[in-house]
Amino acid sequence: MVRTEYSPNRIGGDAKRVTPVTQPADGCEVTNVKDLTRASATAPARASATASASRAPAAVSQPPMPPVELPPLPDRFAPQVAAELGWDGSVLQPMTVLGRRVIMVAELLHDVHLDRVPRGWGPVTDRMSVAMWSWPELADTAPEPAVRIRGVIASARHWRTALTAATPFAGLAPTALLLPPGPAREPGCLTHAEFYGASVVATADRDRVDLVQQGRRGRLATAGSSTISRWVHEVVYDRLVAEAC
Repeated sequence: MVRTEYSPNRIGGDAKRVTPVTQPADGCEVTNVKDLTRASATAPARASATASASRAPAAVSQPPMPPVELPPLPDRFAPQVAAELGWDGSVLQPMTVLGRRVIMVAELLHDVHLDRVPRGWGPVTDRMSVAMWSWPELADTAPEPAVRIRGVIASARHWRTALTAATPFAGLAPTALLLPPGPAREPGCLTHAEFYGASVVATADRDRVDLVQQGRRGRLATAGSSTISRWVHEVVYDRLVAEAC
C-alpha cells in the first residue's frame, strides 16, 4: 500500500511525497521495517560471539614458581679482609650509606670523642644540620670528626654490584670488593677494580680470604672534605658508638 501526501514546494506548486506503509494482516501486529533490518543484522553477530566464547579454552592455572635461593653474602669474611689489608679499627655491621650497602672499618678518636661528649656534641646524623656547619656563622663552633674511616668493604655476589657500592667512598678511605671466588677472578672485575683503585678479595675455605688484586692503599688524593663526607663520618660515628662503646 502506498500513501501519497502533498507538501508545499519552495518555488511553487505542490510536491508529492510517497511514503510506504506496511499493510498489517488480520490479527497481526505492525512491526517497523527498520527494527526488522537491525535485528536481522545483529542477531548473527551475537550468535557468533556466543559460539566463539563457548569454544574458547578454559584458562589453565599455572603452579606457583618456587622461590630462588641465592647464596649468602660473604659478610662474615669482613674481619679477615680488614686484617689482610692492614686496616686497623672496628669492623662494623653492614649498613646502608648513600644508598649503598657497605661494611665500614672505623677507628674511634678517643680524644675528640671525650671532648665532644661534655659539650653535648654527640653523633649528629641529621644531614641538614651537618650541612649548616659549613656556614661562616657556624664554622668555628662545629665539632671535629670523632672517627677515622680506615676502609670500606663492599660485599656482594657479583662484582658489578660490589663496585657500584664501593666507588662513592673512594674519597674517604681505601675500598675493597669482597666476592665469591668465581666473580672475583673475572677479567672484567679486575680491570674495573684497577681503574677505580679498589682491592679485590675472594672468599676461600675455612674462613680464609685470598687477596686477588691490591688496590689503592689510601683515600683518593684529589678528594677534599665536603658536607657529604662530613655527614658520612657522623653516621659512622653514631654506629661505632652504638656497637663498640
